Amino acid sequence: MAGTLPRTATVVLAAVLIASSGCGRRSDIDLTFDHGLRSSPTPPTSLVPLTLSFDIINDSLDDVDNVEWVINRDGVAFKSGIIGHIDDGDFDFGTVSFTETAGSHIYEFVIDPANRIRERSEDNNVSVITVVVPPGGTG
Repeated sequence: MAGTLPRTATVVLAAVLIASSGCGRRSDIDLTFDHGLRSSPTPPTSLVPLTLSFDIINDSLDDVDNVEWVINRDGVAFKSGIIGHIDDGDFDFGTVSFTETAGSHIYEFVIDPANRIRERSEDNNVSVITVVVPPGGTG
């Protein structure tokens, strides 16, 4: 049979094509936090803007583009953004500042909330912090 590969060669070629296309492989990308969500000043006040800080780490050998994030305040989307690019093995530091009302507030920071980036682990994409702002504007 001229023009056909032996069965062994066909199987090897198919395995090479599948491996190079990424089928069946788990992504190497893993986005996570360095220190989790942090707040300042400590203690907070209702007179000075509250700042939430975060470090998103790209713990992989691949660069990542367009990393979406959202901060939920007391269960409702509050702030969001996109980090344009994070190099492999690098991180991006960010902050958001705003004036907060007195009371206890739960902030949940979520990396890639729509799960658009295929990662090794989706279980490390959330950091939660509770911030209590005393009444009367003082900490």
